[in-house]
Amino acid sequence: MESEDLYRYEFRTELMNMAASCVGLKPSTAKKKIDGIFQKYKSIICSSSNYTPDYYNEKYALLHKKFLALKMGNIAYSRGNDTTGILLLKDIEQIEVRGKNILLITKTGREITMGEDFKYLEDLF
Repeated sequence: MESEDLYRYEFRTELMNMAASCVGLKPSTAKKKIDGIFQKYKSIICSSSNYTPDYYNEKYALLHKKFLALKMGNIAYSRGNDTTGILLLKDIEQIEVRGKNILLITKTGREITMGEDFKYLEDLF
């Protein structure tokens, strides 16, 4: 823990020095300096060592899909350009994962195969 505090103190000091040294620079040069500092201290800033913006964007998109499904009480799906539909969450009886596909079984016994985009439904049930 002590070494982590030392790194945080060094990070704070470097940020202060960087801010002072960026006065009068072009914005692109200042951005390069800031990016260099953030890359150096990435292990302190990020809670995960596999940090990438795409990783967190995917997490956000997944949570957003779950939230919308719960809020609206349904999911919209489409097959190709022709068929579109809405399935109520309360009508889903069972969810099975079969390879990359998701099999939804409704209360009426209808079986609907969804792609891996609907894998988030597994967490809802």
